[in-house]
Amino acid sequence: MRAKEEVIFTIIVVILVLVFLAILFLVFIARNNTRKNKLLYENERIKKEFEKTLLDTRLEIQEYTLNYVSREIHDNIGQTLSLARLQLNSSDEFSQQEALDDLLGKAITDLRTLSHSLNTDYIKEQGFIPSIESLLNQVGKAGMYKIDFYNESSDFYLTDEHGLIIFRVIQEILNNITKHAKASRISMTFNDENSGQFILIKDDGCGFDMNNLKSSGIGLKNIKDRVQIIGGHIDIQSEINKGTQIKISLPNGRPN
Repeated sequence: MRAKEEVIFTIIVVILVLVFLAILFLVFIARNNTRKNKLLYENERIKKEFEKTLLDTRLEIQEYTLNYVSREIHDNIGQTLSLARLQLNSSDEFSQQEALDDLLGKAITDLRTLSHSLNTDYIKEQGFIPSIESLLNQVGKAGMYKIDFYNESSDFYLTDEHGLIIFRVIQEILNNITKHAKASRISMTFNDENSGQFILIKDDGCGFDMNNLKSSGIGLKNIKDRVQIIGGHIDIQSEINKGTQIKISLPNGRPN
């Protein structure tokens, strides 16, 4: 009888030891998973911070470059054309003088407009929406596009920093339209929505296959990254031979 009790006791002890070891194993697994998840989260956080820092740096370098180009256009090329215009005005050949003077005047005006669109300080001084209108006017001057601009927002607002980022995004979008879309009409609308505000850009060009959207190059990724970095979202809809629509949704940045 005693031997039987000892066997039962031994079995119970073994079971308890196995249960204890199993609990220790489960605790170890749980802690290991927690540590692994924290590590993954930290790696993801560091990756996102690195990407944001990299993008900020890239934008800063780009703005410095654009400002430099703007100054060079304004200070050097613009002055050279102005001097050529003055020399031309001293010529006695009036018929050729008038035609060439008009061409030089247009070249100086176009360079001045281009210089302004590249200059960060000028954009901030003018304000976001007036700078966008000026940009659209510049595109429309070529006579190839019918431009429609609608500001239907009751209180559209972006900080200077965010406004500059979105200005460059719109510049890139318009550049893509003029290069690739084969459009005849471009429209841009500013408006409000429940979650904030948005900018809608449409063209009646050739469009593209949305299935190939991912393979459309670094330009589109750069546009999306810029919008996301300020808490916005971009939605692109396009159909071959039916044009493209791009919606930039943005939080309202006006301080309380």
